[in-house]
Amino acid sequence: MHNFELLFLLQIIKFKIHKKSSFVKNSTEGVIKMEMNTRDTIMKKLLDAQENTRDYQSFAKEVSEEAVSETFREFAEQSAMQARKLQELLNTHDGK
Repeated sequence: MHNFELLFLLQIIKFKIHKKSSFVKNSTEGVIKMEMNTRDTIMKKLLDAQENTRDYQSFAKEVSEEAVSETFREFAEQSAMQARKLQELLNTHDGK
């Protein structure tokens, strides 16, 4: 298992343990939805950005057309930048 995979799994575990979300049932529609607090929202977007980074890196290696591959590499970089900023926000929110 790669380091980034371990980090990803640890963050998921931390997210589930530290979760302070609540569920609300809409009485008219019978729909249950999760209300996310600030930390939950940051964590969700962090995990999304990390997943996008990995996906774009993988796609960049798999496609044969250079222009598409380069575009995916750029997208991976952008997603990684978002992930770093979201991690900083999370650290600030958690008082680290």
